[in-house]
Amino acid sequence: MLYLITLLPPLFFLIILLWLDSFSLVKKKILLLAFGWGIVAALASVPGNRLFGEICPIPLIVAPIVEEFMKGLGILFIIKMRRSAFFIDAAIYGAAIGAGFSFLENIFYVRAIPDMLVGTAIVRGFGTAIMHCGCVISTAVILSWLANNRKGFVFYYPLALIPAILLHSFYNSLVMPPILSLVVILVGVCVWTIILFLYNEKSISGWIETELSSEVEMLSAFSEGTFSKSGAGQYMLSLKEQFAPECFFDMFCYVQLYYELSLASKTNMMLAEAGLPIVKNEETTSKVKEFYQLRKQIGKTAQIALFPLIKQNQLATWKIDSMSN
Repeated sequence: MLYLITLLPPLFFLIILLWLDSFSLVKKKILLLAFGWGIVAALASVPGNRLFGEICPIPLIVAPIVEEFMKGLGILFIIKMRRSAFFIDAAIYGAAIGAGFSFLENIFYVRAIPDMLVGTAIVRGFGTAIMHCGCVISTAVILSWLANNRKGFVFYYPLALIPAILLHSFYNSLVMPPILSLVVILVGVCVWTIILFLYNEKSISGWIETELSSEVEMLSAFSEGTFSKSGAGQYMLSLKEQFAPECFFDMFCYVQLYYELSLASKTNMMLAEAGLPIVKNEETTSKVKEFYQLRKQIGKTAQIALFPLIKQNQLATWKIDSMSN
């Protein structure tokens, strides 16, 4: 019974987050891997806490620093591998890591205190689950923002952990009775997460609407043969003398293919929001492979030259990768 109680709180919180993911951004395989990493992080934190505790003069922050560092590595890897581009999917993967961590940690406590009361197990189960999930969500949101706005965002990783470490330290400090601490953590994390979801839903909808119209216009220009008369076409023509004819032709195909795949990714997102099946086929997969082949052929210099037309950021890459997963 007590072991079941340790599993239900984190899974309950995770299910709610998945229900709120109206754009179906989360991949189930990565979600399971994130939950598994949370368990690995919990195991690795045991010797980590012991070793760091021997050199850190402030016992209160030993566990928060070690555990948030270990949990955060999972979300850092997910974002670095371009499997997450928006706040929401990063937050859900972060919650899965926190859920896995709290699940194993609660099992440790049940085994250490076999006569633990059911009420105590419930308070501790919900408290630690929401705390751990909330901490990794905080790290995930900050890293997601950095990935889309800063080059070399990995180097900001220690700074991204600060809010999570502070929240974790507050929870461990026991400045309030356990029940009150649970209520504060539960309300605080839930309210903040809901605000985050509402903001992200609005920003994604705005982003789709803005890019959709421009991409439809761009692809229409390609199909009608009027691309060279557009602002983007004029910019591309200005690059013609700087590259070999075959490279310039590849650049042209590269830009056209990018807009086709980008438009297709937004179409799938709108289908998912409407509860309709997502369209994916072998032709789309082959286009993704062709896109990356063209990127390799034109080289870094051409990619930089095309930056005004194709942003080289986390979101741009995610749009292409999402069409092959």
